[in-house]
Amino acid sequence: MVVAALSATYLGGYPGRPDGFSGIVNVNDHGIEMYRSRTHFSIPWSSVSWLAVEELDGVDAPAVEKKDRQAFLVTHLADGEAVFEFEETPTEVRKTFGPWLTAHGAPEGG
Repeated sequence: MVVAALSATYLGGYPGRPDGFSGIVNVNDHGIEMYRSRTHFSIPWSSVSWLAVEELDGVDAPAVEKKDRQAFLVTHLADGEAVFEFEETPTEVRKTFGPWLTAHGAPEGG
């Protein structure tokens, strides 16, 4: 199993999960997993319509302060979006999660 991981803050959007949850985001063959100590939640690929890495101006997050090194993984779901914030540049996040962005990236024209 191939795994890519980065520290992140979960900003919300996945039903039943607390906003503002910080930890490690693992992206692997099963989906997107958020860990902190023993607490975690998973978003299986079957729930994901598509993924995108965005800058702050491409994300609906009015309470988030702009930083020099900042990127967002926007996970588009059937019933909304789950958003993760990274203290990395969008280029660094795209490089780390590249295989999954290729497999689950935005639909053409999206």
